[in-house]
Amino acid sequence: MGQCCGPFGTGRLYYSLAQDTGDDSYLDLIKDSIDGYESLGAPEHKSAGLRGVYYCCGHASQLQFFIGLYERYHDQRWLDLARRAAAVLLGSAEKREDGSVDWPVAFLRIHPSQLTRGIGYYAGAAGIAHSLIQIYKEQHHDDTANHQPVRHHRQDRYHHRRRLRPGRLRGQGLRPRGR
Repeated sequence: MGQCCGPFGTGRLYYSLAQDTGDDSYLDLIKDSIDGYESLGAPEHKSAGLRGVYYCCGHASQLQFFIGLYERYHDQRWLDLARRAAAVLLGSAEKREDGSVDWPVAFLRIHPSQLTRGIGYYAGAAGIAHSLIQIYKEQHHDDTANHQPVRHHRQDRYHHRRRLRPGRLRGQGLRPRGR
């Protein structure tokens, strides 16, 4: 449940509708969705085998969503939920031998034992780190924090689904002819 699906994906739609129409009744739909999310024990409780805390489908996106709602509506509930999501992110981090930190995730949910350690924004450490920086700035009252959690970064959207096949590179000037 993150950027594109669950209460956070649909919540982004409701948020946009509230912004575009001026009708705050759409916010009730967000609150109802998050009530359901919390009733399941989230953000602390996750489905068995689900190790997805990254921005695309996990807690990093949830954290940004909550920060954005807090910034817009100043409801303490949203800040509390952002802090809880941040605690899950920090608790999921693994310190490596070289002193770096990363987040092992099971990006392919049909293979929960196959863990990856992505570095990208949507499916890796960059998006998680960015979300944690946002909660840090919020907690330290940093006015330079630019929270736009309900808007997609269109140029990055679904980047993990695009795969280049060797045949696609020919004819685009990227591979010498004759190979």
